[in-house]
Amino acid sequence: MPGQYYRVAIRMNNVKHAFPGELSFLNQRSFKEDAVRDNQGGNTSASLVVWDESGRNVVFHMLVDAGMGTIRSLAQASDFGSPKRVDLILVTHGHIDHHCELVYACEMPVRLWKRRDKFPEFQTQPVPVPVYAPGMPSGCARRLAEIYGYSIGYHEEGLDAREKVHVAGEAAKKNGWIHAVHSLCPTNGPIRSLRVEEGPDESHQLKITPVGGVKHANALIYVVEIGGGDDKKKIVFAWDMECLPWNDLSASDVPVVDTLLHDADLMFVEMNTLLPRTTGHISFDRVSEFVNRTKPRECYVVHYSGFEDEFPGEKDQPVLVQEPIMCLDQLDDWLKARCNREQVPIVRAARAGTWYPSRAGWKWEL
Repeated sequence: MPGQYYRVAIRMNNVKHAFPGELSFLNQRSFKEDAVRDNQGGNTSASLVVWDESGRNVVFHMLVDAGMGTIRSLAQASDFGSPKRVDLILVTHGHIDHHCELVYACEMPVRLWKRRDKFPEFQTQPVPVPVYAPGMPSGCARRLAEIYGYSIGYHEEGLDAREKVHVAGEAAKKNGWIHAVHSLCPTNGPIRSLRVEEGPDESHQLKITPVGGVKHANALIYVVEIGGGDDKKKIVFAWDMECLPWNDLSASDVPVVDTLLHDADLMFVEMNTLLPRTTGHISFDRVSEFVNRTKPRECYVVHYSGFEDEFPGEKDQPVLVQEPIMCLDQLDDWLKARCNREQVPIVRAARAGTWYPSRAGWKWEL
C-alpha cells in the first residue's frame, strides 16, 4: 500500500578467516591472543534482514554462511529485532568454517516454531529452513545433506531413529530441504538465476544469482537484488576466492558477469592477506583489480588473516616488515593509504556486529 515500506540492512555477524579456531588449540600464547583479538575468532558470516517499517519486527532473515561463532553473534545482537527467525541460508562453499553451525542455524528457529502456541511470532517460520549450496562439480549441497540430513532435514514427529535416517536420506536425494545451485560460469553449469520464493511476500521478492569461477572449492559469489526501478539495491557477497570470476569465463559470459557485479550498493569481498601469498585466497592486489572493474558504491573486506602475510611470497614478494596480525583499525589505515595511492575506490575493513549501510537500512517500498 502507498506510504508503507520495509527496511533492509546487512549485518556482518563475523569477519574472520578459518584459522582462529585452529590457533586456539595451540599452546603458543601469542597465537591464541591474536586469534581472539578481533571478533573472538568468529568465521565470516552475514545476515540480510528485512523489518517492517517500524524497524523492530523481523519479517525475513537470510543468513550467508554459518561458520564458527555465527550463533553466538546472532544471540548477542540486541539490535536485531524480533523474532530471530531464519528464512533462508546461503552457503558459499563446503569448507567447514562456512557451515559448521548450520545445524544450530536451522534447528533453533524450528524448535521455537514447534512451540508456536507459546511463541506465536514464529508462526511463519519456514520448516525446514531452506538452504542453498553449490551443486556440481564440488557436490557441496549433497555433502551437506549427508552430514546434516538426520539433524535438520526432516521434522516429522513419531518416527524412530532408523525411520528418520531413511526419510532424511530420501529427502536429500530429492534435493528437498537443501537446494543445489549453479553458477552461470561454464565450470559449474548453465546460466541460472534463482528467484527466492521465501521472500517477504509474493510481490516483493529477492533475486539471487550465484557466480562461480573463483576456484577455492568451487565457491560461489552471491549477487542479491531487492526491489526494482530506481529503488533497486544490489548486494554482493564475494568470499572465498582463489581467483577472480572472469578467469575461466567464455567470451559470451564475460558481459553477463560484468553486469551482475557492476555498481553494487554494497560489496563484501575477501582479502586474506595484504600481499600475494600461497594461501589459496586473494590478497589486496586482486581486491584492487576486482573493485576497479566492478565499481561498488561501498566496499568492505572480510576474511582477513594477517599472520599469513608471513607465509612464503609469490614472485619473490617480501615478507611484511610489521606485526603479522593487525587489528582492524590498523588494517583500515593501511587500506586507506593504499587505495588513495593506487586510485582504487576506497575499501574499508568490515566490522563484526556492524550494520550496513546502517541499522536504519534502506527503504523497500510496498
